[in-house]
Amino acid sequence: MTKYLRPKFFLAGTLLGFILCCLSGYLISNKARLHHFSRFFLEIEPQTLYYPTASELLQTAKHDLSDDKILVLIGGSSIFRGVGQDPDELWSNHLQKLLGDRFKVENFASDGASFSSYGGVLFRMLRKSHPKMIFVASSYQFNSEGYMDGLQPYDYLFWDAYYKNLFQPYDKETALIKQLRKNQMTTAGGIEQHVMNYLDSYFYSRNLWNWMSYRLVFTMFSEFTFRKPFQPRRKFHDETIPADYTKLLLKTYNDSEHLNKFKEFLTQTAAYYVTDINKSPLQILPSVAAGGLQGYDEVFQPIDRSKILMVQTTYNTHIMSLLPRKIQNAYWFANTQSHIMMKSLGYNVIDVGQDFTGDDYMDIDHFRATGGRKLSLQVAAEVKHIAEAHKWIVNSQYKVN
Repeated sequence: MTKYLRPKFFLAGTLLGFILCCLSGYLISNKARLHHFSRFFLEIEPQTLYYPTASELLQTAKHDLSDDKILVLIGGSSIFRGVGQDPDELWSNHLQKLLGDRFKVENFASDGASFSSYGGVLFRMLRKSHPKMIFVASSYQFNSEGYMDGLQPYDYLFWDAYYKNLFQPYDKETALIKQLRKNQMTTAGGIEQHVMNYLDSYFYSRNLWNWMSYRLVFTMFSEFTFRKPFQPRRKFHDETIPADYTKLLLKTYNDSEHLNKFKEFLTQTAAYYVTDINKSPLQILPSVAAGGLQGYDEVFQPIDRSKILMVQTTYNTHIMSLLPRKIQNAYWFANTQSHIMMKSLGYNVIDVGQDFTGDDYMDIDHFRATGGRKLSLQVAAEVKHIAEAHKWIVNSQYKVN
């Protein structure tokens, strides 16, 4: 028996175990997905140390997706994730009902994500295999932060997909990606990001760990899940908003101190966009305009933009109405100019929220159920127009329900 305890046998067993783990991770990557998925929630987001892999989200999006369906892929921030809406009143579910069985709506928006993050990465991964696809993303004025790989902590997904060849960049994208990677490799965090994803493209260790932590046991501590620290993430579910919490939000929303903070924030936002809110005619700051133009021009190439719908959402209209007229004018001017800029680049653009009431909002920018339904109506109409333009549906044969 002792002869099998020799170093060479120990080393051989370790190597064999490592190879089997890598092979398992690779095989799992083609099957693992998030089950009963309708949107992200806390326990399956990076905020609780669960980082879905690119292949995991790809398999989730492809589940029950047939070639004859038009995929409506939703990306962006918590506004489109549906913060303020219970699971049974989620705006993207209402959008699915409006569009009908000819379409399949998937909501991959996440808290604090830019339009190029989770949903944007999925759009890249699916654009060749499923050309009948419309990417719908939330956007603020001139907000193109994150560029191609999105904002932290979601940028890892882009590089996970890139190093595993889950999408094929266009020629111009290849040059931009190489430059972005070169810039990031000048920092310790960037080196760690790229080395980790490069190695994982060979070893698939993250896929195996995610499969185990999603289905069997979670092995990392999170302050948000301390009551059930080892419970696998599949056993967590999207929950309704407690009534007491809703009352607290409404009380906070109507509190004069918080209203003043919101107004101060909106004043600073307007001043950030324009040269001088006290002068007429208003002009967008050159640095803001140039940054927005470059960002939106680099994130997605012209060949894709006809399939992308950028939805500019506005801040709470009730709070906006409390601002001095010059601040409101500056804000709406920036909104209009941002719309024009994105339109000139070839994106489909709509503005949502101007005709909403204060009751349609949960706070400064998130929609409650009523606001979500209004949002879905406007998005459904534009999605229909885009599908018609690509001749995926015929106007005389299809109507928004």
